[in-house]
Amino acid sequence: MSIDWEKEVSHRSDELLNDLSELLSIDSSRDVEHKTKDFPLGPGPAKAL
Repeated sequence: MSIDWEKEVSHRSDELLNDLSELLSIDSSRDVEHKTKDFPLGPGPAKAL
């Protein structure tokens, strides 16, 4: 069984674009003022990952 990826993407394009937009909206810049042991680069990069 093969998957037609172009068809799958066209059916889910709105959902995929919404997910991408949400991921890109996360501020992942380094914030050493708020770093912790668990988040050495700050909370933004950790949230982005």
